[in-house]
Amino acid sequence: MSLETDLHTRFNALLQQHRGIVLKVAASYCWNPDDRAELAQDITVQLWRAFPGYDAGRRFSTWMYRIALNVAISDLRGRNRAPQDPLPLEAVADSIADPLARDPAHAQQVAALHASSPTCRRWNAP
Repeated sequence: MSLETDLHTRFNALLQQHRGIVLKVAASYCWNPDDRAELAQDITVQLWRAFPGYDAGRRFSTWMYRIALNVAISDLRGRNRAPQDPLPLEAVADSIADPLARDPAHAQQVAALHASSPTCRRWNAP
C-alpha cells in the first residue's frame, strides 16, 4: 500500500468516526441547508489539506474541531464582506410604494384637500 493510499485510508476512517463535529459546526454557522452542505464540504477539504501535518500524539477530534471552527468563521466573515446585489428599483417599487397612492378615491380626497387649502392653492398656482 502506498503512503498516499495509507494516508487517505486513515483520513477517511477518522473523518467517518468524527463526522458529527463537521456537521455540528456547519449547522451552527449556516441555517440554509445548501449553505450548510457547502460549508461541511469546505471544512472537509481543509481537513484533508491539513491532515499530513496532523500530530497523531494529539486527539484528532480536538484538531478537527479547531480546523472546522476556523473554516466556519472564515466563511462567515466572507459572507458578511461579500457585497449584496441590490435589487433593481423596479422590482421593489410596488412593495415600498404607498398603497393609498394607487387608490383613485384617495387621490380625489387629496386633490380636494389641496384645492380647499389656501396654502396648497398658493403652491399649486401657475
